[in-house]
Amino acid sequence: MEDIANTPDATDEEKKVAADAAKALAEEAKEEIDKAGTDAEVKQLQEAAEGEIEKSVPVVEDKPNARKAIDEEATAKKAEIDARNDLTPNAKAKLKAKVDKAAEKSKAAIDAVSSVDDVNTIEEADKGGYQSNWRSKQTN
Repeated sequence: MEDIANTPDATDEEKKVAADAAKALAEEAKEEIDKAGTDAEVKQLQEAAEGEIEKSVPVVEDKPNARKAIDEEATAKKAEIDARNDLTPNAKAKLKAKVDKAAEKSKAAIDAVSSVDDVNTIEEADKGGYQSNWRSKQTN
């Protein structure tokens, strides 16, 4: 269970799913061990159960997927900036630097939170931030 709790990048929800699966496997193993007739069967069942429980690590998807979405959004925004003919190379560089800074700030915020709801909120706010940055620059 300590391995589950210490899984890097796992959200609280991902850790809970893994912990629940490990607990269910442990309970199932205890029932099987109680039914075993010999010490050899007990040992075999215990070893098999320990192996299965060790596999119950959280599936870490939320934070990496959010970081990937932020990177993709930043790449798309920088491509839009590059495609603009009304900006000087210096202005494009400054806008792209702002996009990079916003992306890094959002990814740092994702690293700091532990729930999937917080991850999703940050990811959506990040996308909105790109939109507002882009619109404000278009009107200037």
